[in-house]
Amino acid sequence: MSTLQKILVVGGTGMLGLPVTRALVAAGYDVSALVRSASARLPEGVRALVGDVFDAASVTAALAGQDALYLNLAIQPSERETDRLTEREGLAVLLGAARAAKLQRVAALTPLVKAMEGRDGFAWWVFREKQKAEQAILDSGVPYTLFRASTFYENLSGGMRRGNAINLAGKARHPMWYLAGDDYGRMVARALALPTSANKVYVAQGPEALLPAQIAARFVAAYPKEPLKVQAAPLAALQVAGWFSRPMRFVAKQLDAMNRYPEQFAAQSTWDELGAPTLTVEQYARGR
Repeated sequence: MSTLQKILVVGGTGMLGLPVTRALVAAGYDVSALVRSASARLPEGVRALVGDVFDAASVTAALAGQDALYLNLAIQPSERETDRLTEREGLAVLLGAARAAKLQRVAALTPLVKAMEGRDGFAWWVFREKQKAEQAILDSGVPYTLFRASTFYENLSGGMRRGNAINLAGKARHPMWYLAGDDYGRMVARALALPTSANKVYVAQGPEALLPAQIAARFVAAYPKEPLKVQAAPLAALQVAGWFSRPMRFVAKQLDAMNRYPEQFAAQSTWDELGAPTLTVEQYARGR
């Protein structure tokens, strides 16, 4: 039986952090969230602790009395490599405080697609930083539980959607094992209940492999609230727009990696231990 009871979540209000936060509460953990504002919207039962990942004093205070730390960190499309980054300088503060607090566990989400870095001529500083962030957690001296995840259904109602359109760019070479945030959240909650999850890396993938065009079409067909359409454009158009906009350049590079990444199924051991994901894209669409 796990001794982890009190968990601090960083990034708990985001698109992927929120499902994890809800799942931890549902599993009976005592959950707090590090937030920039006391007015941040959090699931019922979650304690808001105001602080900043770059501020060691507030992180130290938030970790007092905690058993574990869950991280959902991200590099923003507007950020530069030379900026102060949550996944670099912020992570260093978090891991330093976690070591000092003698936490029993640090858990974190990281994308499978970052393995595209250095492959097939692909090079991007964002993926290099994500690889360094993962290595920093592995080397932190704090017992870790890492989740290397495929892409999420949530992108269909987030970054891929503009108005009534689901936008695609370029042509994917390989399908991806799309995953629901709620299924992923349950995996995290189950893993943290197991002492055997310490110093372990899990692969988190969804129930079936689909191309972006396939999953977009199925989402649109099942979405009940209003009519949607799938809108496709050449990746080159997005890349040209990226000459004038840093966020567009970020999105174009990310989509290029996702279109080219040969994701292989590697989640069977995760499913055997933590349970297989059950939510289809149709169920996700209707739940929105």
